[in-house]
Amino acid sequence: MFCTRFSAAVVALGLLSGCGTDTPAAAPTSTTAGSPRALALPSTPVRVPMAEGTALAPDGWSKTPPNLVQVNDMSVWMKSHIDGGGELLGSVLATIDAMNAAVDKGDIRGAKDSCNDVAQQLATRIPKALPTPDPDMTAALQSVIDAGHALSARCAALTNPPPADAAHEIDQAMGHLGAALAVMGNVVQRDAVVIVSNKR
Repeated sequence: MFCTRFSAAVVALGLLSGCGTDTPAAAPTSTTAGSPRALALPSTPVRVPMAEGTALAPDGWSKTPPNLVQVNDMSVWMKSHIDGGGELLGSVLATIDAMNAAVDKGDIRGAKDSCNDVAQQLATRIPKALPTPDPDMTAALQSVIDAGHALSARCAALTNPPPADAAHEIDQAMGHLGAALAVMGNVVQRDAVVIVSNKR
């Protein structure tokens, strides 16, 4: 059975389902020069944890605090895509369960089909939400897509009977996908906190 390190995806699903962005972000406030007022953030920026196989943007919110226009844009993005993101994660986890069930029955073809379905769901649905107003979020989502493709490549190598190291390699790919999903969930949570803290 695979998926021993996929619990991070459950964390990400929880973060997505409870991100707390029901209220719009504050409208931009212009300075005398007509540019948006810089967002007031704590002196120590909120960092987004890194994980193996992921890379966040050098110009993302982790390093460059957004202005109020960007915060408002992110609020709109969250409202448009966050529910779909939760549904996607739920579907991915269900497909992982189907993959494990197929493995338990010795159904290698079914396991490969489910594995490929995971990558297909990620590669088909996530790009519709790109790019995002936060380069960190864009990079995190792209990392999830890449991890899905890497998992699919591992599954494609499955044969019947599977090689001795197949379970380890697929489990490792699952771990990378779970880590990417966890980082994505952390970015969602961080950006949601920024949005909520700057509501009027």
